[in-house]
Amino acid sequence: MRRFRQRAGTAAALLAIGTLGLAACSSSGSTTAASAAKATSTAGAGATDYDTVTSGAITVGIYAGGLPYVEDVNGKCVGIDCSILNAVAAKLGLKVVVDVMSFPAMLAGVESHRIDLAMGELSWTAERAQAGLMTDPIYYSRAAVIQPVGSNISTIPQLQGKSVGVLVGANWIPAVQAIPGTSVKTYNSADEIYSDISIGRLQAGFIDALQDQYVKKIKPEFHYNSIPLQVTAAELKQHSVYATYLENQEVFFMNKGEATLEKAMNVVIQQMWENKSIEGFLQAFGVQNPVPYLTPTSAVLNRRGVDRPGNWVPPSLGYTPAS
Repeated sequence: MRRFRQRAGTAAALLAIGTLGLAACSSSGSTTAASAAKATSTAGAGATDYDTVTSGAITVGIYAGGLPYVEDVNGKCVGIDCSILNAVAAKLGLKVVVDVMSFPAMLAGVESHRIDLAMGELSWTAERAQAGLMTDPIYYSRAAVIQPVGSNISTIPQLQGKSVGVLVGANWIPAVQAIPGTSVKTYNSADEIYSDISIGRLQAGFIDALQDQYVKKIKPEFHYNSIPLQVTAAELKQHSVYATYLENQEVFFMNKGEATLEKAMNVVIQQMWENKSIEGFLQAFGVQNPVPYLTPTSAVLNRRGVDRPGNWVPPSLGYTPAS
């Protein structure tokens, strides 16, 4: 979960940027109408055959103030995740209906089938795989350690005994709790973490690296250092939960009864990886170098044998995988 408040003017501007990004991706490399029809037929269903809450539509739960990932702007779903979902839904002939709610309510809404899908930099975890279905990754991300200016925390031992801030519901919480002597402080918004870091009230915080790029662009009033966390093989062996620091698969979370829709969405998502549409959506929202977010590491292979086959290959743009 990632949340921070966004001024209406900036949100409206980003709506225009996102629309232009979608148009650019569609004109430069998107699949043809025949490919879209193939995607739907491959899943064996038409737009009205999916078991969605409303026939012919995908009802999606998002949280308020979630840019660059999600935001409701005058009924339109705007952001990186929204752009990808809008494109997928269009290929499948489905309308997108936005429902704004809290992050926990999103997850509960999917499980109870009050909504069809939850998203917003929502990461795959084995626990969530038991509660619902998750699509193939739409992009990858990892943790950044934000800290006061002058601090240079880059390893797990350097976090020992520190007060560390995380967002409510973040999948990093168990990993932070596993660090000896570390106290976890939860926040309802990223702004609050950045503010406490800037004034020295908090010693460190975990934020998604992609979101951190966005904050640096739109929130120059925050003053802090941002450093990727290094995790050794020995540390991973001792605490497997530390793998969440290395890389997360960002996905769409769906009700278990919507296997047909998930299959159809995965076909289109794969096409978007192949034609590099996803790269365009990241760039449309200010990501200057999308390569790290489109190149999986071995950390994502923990999905094998859980909700993917043992020989599952995570999607990639074909860049050399990082070690």
